[in-house]
Amino acid sequence: MTGTYPPSRLNLQAATGFLLTVEKHGADLQLSLQLQAANARVIAGLTDWTTDGEVALRRSVSPDAAEREILSLASFLRAQIPELAATEAGTED
Repeated sequence: MTGTYPPSRLNLQAATGFLLTVEKHGADLQLSLQLQAANARVIAGLTDWTTDGEVALRRSVSPDAAEREILSLASFLRAQIPELAATEAGTED
């Protein structure tokens, strides 16, 4: 089903210092990742993303691929940023 949808934005922020913004851009969704500090491991590992300086990355995806890409990003960030794994481990009961 196709149609016209109003502009929309979703912000997901982690306590460990990054912000993921998902914004509708035409038929695609623009994923923007803002890191609190430069992280060479994260930037080097996100080869499908375009860098905007040392702390910002972006990528366009289709709406059908957005969920898969966001979950893949979350998994990658947990592996690369130790604070994420520690935060999650501390919240499980």
